[in-house]
Amino acid sequence: MSRACAIRSLSMLGGLALLISCELVAQEPRSSAPPHEEYLNLLRRPEVSEEVGLDEAQAKEIHRLHTARGMIVSTAMSDINLHPDREERAAIYRKMREEIANQDQAALALLRPEQQQRLKQISAQRTVRATDRYAGLTHPLMVSALGLTEVHLQVIRDKAQAIDQRLQTRLQELRKQEQEARENARQELLALLSEEQRKTYRDLLGDIVEPTSAAQLQRPLAPPPADRK
Repeated sequence: MSRACAIRSLSMLGGLALLISCELVAQEPRSSAPPHEEYLNLLRRPEVSEEVGLDEAQAKEIHRLHTARGMIVSTAMSDINLHPDREERAAIYRKMREEIANQDQAALALLRPEQQQRLKQISAQRTVRATDRYAGLTHPLMVSALGLTEVHLQVIRDKAQAIDQRLQTRLQELRKQEQEARENARQELLALLSEEQRKTYRDLLGDIVEPTSAAQLQRPLAPPPADRK
């Protein structure tokens, strides 16, 4: 299987899971193992492989496992298309997930103990979203590990809200300082021109409109007004 085909097959996994995983939730017992982002997928990320310290032989084997995963997913998709029966489709899906889990353990087994520990830490970071506004403290996995109560969680939420407000105020101040600094720099450059050149410059551009910041671009747009009938 080519690399492009393998990537396409892996992208099908999300759609496949969405298609029938809801049917399996009520059927399968919950695992006692903590949830984590799949190790093999993590090890394919350049920043993770560098942090874990994969050597050339390990990276080569990780690539082989990843390519094989594409074949597993592709085969499962084909089999599901040939089996309209719900139970048969569910069985194929479970088998695929088992094979993927086995691959995950095979990827983990390639690592030295210190590499395994670091990978598990990175996986836990992604699972609890350690960079979110609550530092991951409200995730069920972290709540259980730290023994946090609802009282603790409410204190964390209140503190996070206060920090957010303080941060937003500070960011607004910094944006204003940045705009002022940009304007001062522009005026220094315009001072190199003659008065006539500066007038031509102003006539061409008019008042300067600052570009929208990345944070503003990420804000949801207001819904369009309802059509009048």
